[in-house]
Amino acid sequence: MRIENYRGCVVDVIYLDRKGNTTKRRVSIRTVPQEGRVLVYCYAAGAPRLLITSNILAVQLVKRMKDIG
Repeated sequence: MRIENYRGCVVDVIYLDRKGNTTKRRVSIRTVPQEGRVLVYCYAAGAPRLLITSNILAVQLVKRMKDIG
């Protein structure tokens, strides 16, 4: 899985946070500012988040941004 392939999409991710908790988040993929990190907009938090790509356990496509409207 390459998270970069989902740039511009809304996806559901299963993520392992820094406390070791597994969370499910609906996010839109913004940019990949550096290797191993991805900048997303988290809809639950209502704010941008910087995720560590190795902590993303699963990704499911919800919508491509061009389909939202």
